[in-house]
Amino acid sequence: MAALALLLSLTVGLSVFSGAEGAAFAEGVSVAATTGQATVTSGGAPVAEAGATPTGQATAPSGAAVSDNGYPVTYAAFSSSYAATMHLPGTDLLRIQPVRTYLDRTRPMIALTFDDGPSQYTEEIVQLLGSYGCRATFCVLGSRATKQPERIRMAVAQGSEVVGHSWNHKLLTKLSNKAIKKDLQKTNKAIRAATGVSPAMYRPPYGGYDKDVRRVSKRQKLALLMWSYDTYDWKLRDARKLFKLIQEDVREGQIILMHDIHEQTAEAMEQVIPWLVEQGYELVTVSELFYYKGIKVKPGGVYNGSV
Repeated sequence: MAALALLLSLTVGLSVFSGAEGAAFAEGVSVAATTGQATVTSGGAPVAEAGATPTGQATAPSGAAVSDNGYPVTYAAFSSSYAATMHLPGTDLLRIQPVRTYLDRTRPMIALTFDDGPSQYTEEIVQLLGSYGCRATFCVLGSRATKQPERIRMAVAQGSEVVGHSWNHKLLTKLSNKAIKKDLQKTNKAIRAATGVSPAMYRPPYGGYDKDVRRVSKRQKLALLMWSYDTYDWKLRDARKLFKLIQEDVREGQIILMHDIHEQTAEAMEQVIPWLVEQGYELVTVSELFYYKGIKVKPGGVYNGSV
């Protein structure tokens, strides 16, 4: 009875975008209502358990919600009390994550990407992104996602994007086609189990790929995500230097590569994110960047943000 009551309350408390504005969301996605209780999507996306405290709600061009610092809050951003995922029976999984189609096209956009997580620092970065109304893309290892599912659930609930980065960072070009397929499937399965989202792309470890990797990826309906600017944060391991580097080299349309497994990177984001916002940059997911650049992602394709 308690479960039935919860489902009924969720059904009553949901709102669904439709029409042109609804194009921002995968088909059938329900977004946070103003009840402040729980969030569910018909695609099986994250559901916060009753009592979880939302820091914002999904927004559209009209009546967008704002956070305490005045920045817009989008797609059901939840606090660290965000709880477990719940899949409603008889529903399909999301193939892609929501894209905000109502952003100001005149503002320069960049996509921050974080590899090799999740880790203890992922949560810090997600909370910081949420406080400034920003998003990023997290390229996660399946082995870590399985052990720390709550951290990638939090990223998805905040509005950021989660894609795969292989199971345990093996160079895919050194694997057989069968092993590549198994690795991609296993990693996406871990992401689905944690978030209800089935990514349409992944980032190959070391950026390594060949014809076989692309062929297997195409059959798995996955595109290959690269980057246009590497910060080498794994080598720097210095928050001050990383911040200065980004200040000097950031350009509109970049896909910036970093790693959320390093404390110094998380520390640098405390300066980087607010500085980028102050400079007028819109921090978006890779999928959003591709949308605004008019880049149509196809399985087996390789994308670094260039048109």
